[in-house]
Order: sequence, then structure tokens, then C-alpha cells
Amino acid sequence: MNYYSDSSEWRYLFRNAIDWDTIIPLYQPSFPTPDGFNNQEELLSFYEDLLTATGKWAAETLTPRAAELDQVGGGKLVEGQVQTSSVLQQTYHEAREMGLFGMTMDARFGGMGVPASIGILSFEQVSRACVSTNTQLGFFSIIADMIERFCPTDL
Repeated sequence: MNYYSDSSEWRYLFRNAIDWDTIIPLYQPSFPTPDGFNNQEELLSFYEDLLTATGKWAAETLTPRAAELDQVGGGKLVEGQVQTSSVLQQTYHEAREMGLFGMTMDARFGGMGVPASIGILSFEQVSRACVSTNTQLGFFSIIADMIERFCPTDL
């Protein structure tokens, strides 16, 4: 199962409900891009590949893991230190490998620089699988977003 590619509604919305002609130039003012995309269609295909990957991860990994996370919890406080559960640690590791933390951040800060709409759609897939996991991953992404928006970048 895949929460993106198996959903004709999400694929339709991606292609028809988002004004990519307006959004893409805000993120990629010219082609070819430094990342090697030659045109808007190649970039949109990359975005769909990202959503397909997160849709697969959410459906096949996070959904079955949600019950285990509910049982063991996210972690515990031991002598004033948080010890994250192995279940949540595995999720963090996988999210980091996929580049989900800060995916909407500019590449110069380690993000992918994808539009916020892609970030929102990917987090919706994670939320469908496990709301608590979405909250965990979203927490770190929100912090990164606030730093990018409101902190000096020339330090």
C-alpha cells in the first residue's frame, strides 16, 4: 500500500489543485537548476517521487509501527534525562535518511528546499499512519523553519 500513489484523489490534487506555475518560480527561478532539473515537469516528477516515498514509508512502516509505539511509548525520563524508545529512535533514523527533517528548508541550511505544499502533503501521509509520529517529526521541522525565518543566517 502507498498513501500517495494508491490514491487517485491525492495524485489529482497534486496535478490540478496547486498552482505550480506560480509556486515553482518562487523556489526555482530558472532552469536548469543547480540540482540538475531541466524544466518544471522534471521538478514536479521529483516532488511526486518524494510523496511516493513518504506514502510508502507511512503506509508500510509507520502504520504497523503505530500500535507498538502506543504500547512502549516515545520514551521515558530517567534521572532527569529523556531516553527515547527504540521504536521512536528507528522512526527518527528513517526520517533522517529520507531527508524529512527540514525538507522545506533552503538547501544552504541542509534542507531540500521543496515548497511548503510538498512538506504539508508528506506530513499528512505520516499523520494518517500515526498522529503521534507526525507530531514528533513536525516538532523538529517547525523549529528548523523558525530558525530559518527569524534568525540571522550570516553567523
